[in-house]
Amino acid sequence: MLTGGAAVATLAPRQGSGARGGRVCTLKYRCCRLAGPPITRVMRRPYHSLFRVPSPVHRRACGFIAAVALSLACAHSALAGSFSMSVQPGTATKDSYLRQDGPLEQNGDRNELELNTENDNKSRAIVVQIPYAGLAGKTVLQAWLRLSQFGGDAQTPIDACVYPLTETWTESSVSWLNRNGTTPWVTPGGTRGPSWSDRVLVSDASVGTEVSFQVGPILQAWQLGDLQDDGLLIRSDVATAKLNAQFHSSEGGTSTTKPRLVINYTDEPPALRNGWAEIQP
Repeated sequence: MLTGGAAVATLAPRQGSGARGGRVCTLKYRCCRLAGPPITRVMRRPYHSLFRVPSPVHRRACGFIAAVALSLACAHSALAGSFSMSVQPGTATKDSYLRQDGPLEQNGDRNELELNTENDNKSRAIVVQIPYAGLAGKTVLQAWLRLSQFGGDAQTPIDACVYPLTETWTESSVSWLNRNGTTPWVTPGGTRGPSWSDRVLVSDASVGTEVSFQVGPILQAWQLGDLQDDGLLIRSDVATAKLNAQFHSSEGGTSTTKPRLVINYTDEPPALRNGWAEIQP
C-alpha cells in the first residue's frame, strides 16, 4: 500500500546522433511502504520510444510520467491479508437504553434495549460499548454493530442512526439526563459526535432478524486516535407518531442474540492520510 513517495523525471542528452539521437527521459520514483524500506526505481527511455509527438510536448509528457510513477510503485508492495472477527459481549460490555419521558430511569440491567420515536418527548435511545482487542497495528476495513430484534410495533419504519458517543458513561447508572450517577450528559439523551456512520430503517418486518449498523468509520477513528472510544448511540432524529422496536441486550437472550461487533480488518497498520509527490520537468 502506498502511503507517500516522490517521483522525479529529468531530460538528459542521448549519446549518438542522427535518427537515434535526441533526449532521454530518466524517471526515478520512490515509494514509501507501510512496512519495509522505501522502494526506489529508475527507468530510462528515449522519447521516440515513448511518444511520437512534437518535441515541445516532450517535457510535459515527461512530467506526466513522473506523476503516474507513484501508482506504479505500488506494484512492488507486499499484499496485505484480510480477516474477519466477531466480538461477543463479555463482562466489560455495557449497554442500556435512555428514556426521555423517564429522564432519571436506569435500565442497564434490563434484558432488552428499546428504540422509540415519538413526537411528544417520549423518545428512547440505545447506548452500547463492546470492548475489542487484537487490532493494534491493524486497519479496520468495515465493521458492523449487530442487534437482534425480538419485538416492535413500527409498521412505519423508524429512521435509526448510529453515532459515536463522546462522553464516558456507567452502565448501572446511565439515564437520559445523567451519564454517571449524578453527572449530567452535556447533551441529554447521550452526548454524541456530529455525524452518524449509518442509517437503518427498523420496523416490525425485521423482528426475528439481526439489524446491522455500519460502524467501520467510527472504529477506524478510534484506531487512529481521532475519537475516544466511549461507545455508540442509536437513536432516531425524526419525530413521528409512536414507533417502537426492542432488541436483546447483553443481559438477555442467548450467545447468538446478544449485541455483537463484526469487524473486517487487514494486518497492515493504518495508512498515513496524506503524502507528497514532486514532479520536475
